[in-house]
Amino acid sequence: MYSRILFPTALHPEEDAAFHTALRLALGARGSITLLHVGKEDREHVPWDRFPPVRKTLEKWDLLPAGSAVGDVHQHLGLSVRKLALHASNVTGSVQEHMEHHGYDLVVMGTEARSSWGRLLRPSKAEPIAEAAHRPTLFVPRSGRSPVHGQKAELRFQRLLVPVRSVPDASVAIPAAMAMAACSLSEPLEITLLHVGEDTTVLDHLKLPDPPNVTWHRAVRSGSVKEQIANAVDALDIDLVVMATNGVDSLKDDIFGTTTEQTLHTVERPVLAVPHPAE
Repeated sequence: MYSRILFPTALHPEEDAAFHTALRLALGARGSITLLHVGKEDREHVPWDRFPPVRKTLEKWDLLPAGSAVGDVHQHLGLSVRKLALHASNVTGSVQEHMEHHGYDLVVMGTEARSSWGRLLRPSKAEPIAEAAHRPTLFVPRSGRSPVHGQKAELRFQRLLVPVRSVPDASVAIPAAMAMAACSLSEPLEITLLHVGEDTTVLDHLKLPDPPNVTWHRAVRSGSVKEQIANAVDALDIDLVVMATNGVDSLKDDIFGTTTEQTLHTVERPVLAVPHPAE
């Protein structure tokens, strides 16, 4: 399970779905969550009151009594919380430098749907941070279905989709999917491996774990990768897409976005981007 969570925040209410998901993941693992804001405010003017409210959220979820103290979060729930503010104008560089000195397992960020030209005119900070992080990054859409449900904020990733292009893709995406599935409070779990292309041997050669609560499905489609992923998400009512990624590696990717970026801006479902190990 992912136990050390980093949540970079711009202090916007639209990030609530991503914040709730990050908090629930850290809580389920009895781990830690760091809320990190990078901005031009100096130390005396950091808007701490605009940080996502951890204790109030846990009280709303009936996991802490009303009026709880700071120490109750760790004492009663085993959760460690840090709120940090960095004075800088380069958000991506500052977050990357911070991560280089701390061992986070997972980065969680909110994202929004935009066209390729919209990304050029108003680029997102989420994708560059994820690329620089070289860590699994969970993108939670500001619109669409939230993975956190009900009064007690249960995390539900019941139906997962894993697009597979090659065996190396699967070698990083499948363990990540299992780790995320372990955080879900829904059972049984269904994980669909989707290959878009003519060569189906990649699915035949996969060695899959066999936990009793997981059912595996294999699907082969032809056509546009982005369109087939979006079609599968709708047809199978997918809760989470898990994708291996190599980052931006061509001019076309710079303009139109990688397959992962195109997916997270299209499907309005959480997308877990898992980088291949660095050489």
